[in-house]
Amino acid sequence: MTVSPAALSYNPFEAVSEPVPMLEINTFQPALAPAHAGRLVKQRSQVNMIINMIFPGREEYHLLDTFYSPIFLVYARTSIRRMFKKEWEKIKVLCAMDGITGRCGLVDQDLPGLQEIRVPAVQVLPTKFDHSTVHNRGLEYFCRHVGRQFRPVDVERYHIDRIEVFYLPALVLTDRNRKRFFAVDPLTRRVDPVRELELLQDQINIYLAARGSHIKTR
Repeated sequence: MTVSPAALSYNPFEAVSEPVPMLEINTFQPALAPAHAGRLVKQRSQVNMIINMIFPGREEYHLLDTFYSPIFLVYARTSIRRMFKKEWEKIKVLCAMDGITGRCGLVDQDLPGLQEIRVPAVQVLPTKFDHSTVHNRGLEYFCRHVGRQFRPVDVERYHIDRIEVFYLPALVLTDRNRKRFFAVDPLTRRVDPVRELELLQDQINIYLAARGSHIKTR
């Protein structure tokens, strides 16, 4: 399952005869207004928050667009027996694998309601992981989790019931001169400089190329 944007040798910001390549993805609408995201950027550190309180017009950020990163959801189950217990205990967990970094983790909170939307392909980050790799990494993570968390004395076969992919939105904001870019996670409210997120920076540069602009790496 390799998801990658279509060829992008077009100008998505001009009316042209060729249609803009689109992708259908499962995602959720960010419950974060661009103005709120801008305030989070201005408050990204204690120092920045104080400076922007003293000089309120020093930094102004506006929404460039929303970009989407792939997340694989791995539904896993097994049955175990613990020490001094005869009964088998069913274990079901939901794991997540980052489609960019390959890191796995446990989903321990309810996900927002997902919906299928169509977005320009240029706003979707590609993943290099196919279905087999996601399955194997998810299974390895699940096995380690069961061993650490439950310390079973006996385990039935580990199962991956299904794998789904959804796309995590990130609000990308920039200053008026387009020299500074920040990505805001609408779930965690985390703010990251885009220059520290190489793949996102590359995708934004593709997005900006038609406008004759690019991100300054330094």
